[in-house]
Amino acid sequence: MFTVEHEYDYTSIITLDEEGNFEDVEVFLDEEVVYLCQEIRDTEVRQVLELSYQQLTDIVASMNLPEGAYRGLVL
Repeated sequence: MFTVEHEYDYTSIITLDEEGNFEDVEVFLDEEVVYLCQEIRDTEVRQVLELSYQQLTDIVASMNLPEGAYRGLVL
């Protein structure tokens, strides 16, 4: 399950692990950057990763590819 919310200057996507094994992951997208956030279980610490859209599209594209090094794939 996931939710999508469009705000004035960003979009928020929250994905829930339907089996309850992992904490929710929140994705913030604005015009220039992507943030992936997740709380560490049993703490109040929030992990935040900052990446570019190119890095995000590389991750999505890589999910169905064999091992190797790739450059400039377009989804």
